[in-house]
Amino acid sequence: MNEAETRAELIDPMLKASGWGVVEGSKVQREYPITAGKIQTGGARGKSLTADYVLVYHGRKLAVIEAKSNELPVGEGVAQAKNYAEKLQLATTYSSNGLELYQICMKTGAEGLIETFPSPEELWHKTFAVPSPWEESFNRVPFEDIGGTKAVRYYQELAINKALAAIAQQRQRILLTLATGTGKTFIAFQIVWKLFQSRWNLNRDGKRRPRVLFLADRNILSDQAFNQVIEDEVEEGHVYKEEEFNSIIEIKAREARRVQILLAEINQSEKAIIFCANQPHAAVIRDLINKYKSSSEANYCVRFTANDGKLGEQYLREFQD
Repeated sequence: MNEAETRAELIDPMLKASGWGVVEGSKVQREYPITAGKIQTGGARGKSLTADYVLVYHGRKLAVIEAKSNELPVGEGVAQAKNYAEKLQLATTYSSNGLELYQICMKTGAEGLIETFPSPEELWHKTFAVPSPWEESFNRVPFEDIGGTKAVRYYQELAINKALAAIAQQRQRILLTLATGTGKTFIAFQIVWKLFQSRWNLNRDGKRRPRVLFLADRNILSDQAFNQVIEDEVEEGHVYKEEEFNSIIEIKAREARRVQILLAEINQSEKAIIFCANQPHAAVIRDLINKYKSSSEANYCVRFTANDGKLGEQYLREFQD
């Protein structure tokens, strides 16, 4: 068999028999992209680094598997398996040709042939020998991918998990050092997201969401993190003020009613500018006005913000004419 056939007919059934992809909370990520490839002269990228399998349980990556054809010795995949585990900082890694299974423990250096893959629960306890309730709570909160538009890179995930593990251990000071362009603001946002969603707070009682002070040396960085959030659950017992609507909380029915009142009180044939809380809010108001307007003009109300680019600039020029 070639490698693809070995995976489908031999390795996949082995994983399923051990509960991977079957046990609730377990997942098998196939063809997992670790790196996109080194940027070379001219802007092209070199060969990407891709793991054949990554085993995930309770939201944490636990092991990587390098697959080889059943016509090759199982040892042919060991070097790659170790390299991938080092990149992802995983405690366990495997090489398999479908006939044999070779396990390597990156912590102790122990390695050798085993009969079957460990179950998700067994591999979890092997990785996290000392239970940490808060860390498990953080793991249960999935990364916020901004509506599927932004995936967490492997080194970002490592930084986030390391910081959250330190918080779970009640460390008071944490420093993450990353190069320019590696997504430090995105990492900070994900840490705050998991703390917020798991209801971690200084009392560590899980009864309320934390308040977070986000400091940055430039306004654009704090704005970037803030704008990556804001749909979320309503915080019980909190009285929302006017300035919090459409930045922290959004109620579409409320905005629709306000638009209807506005259109009833103005001359709809005169020009007007409406200032909104942010760009998404401006899009909501634009659509509501066009829904309830009396005019038959398709572009009766338009948005001209940074997100609208040249089209927004055109709308502004037409409004100014």
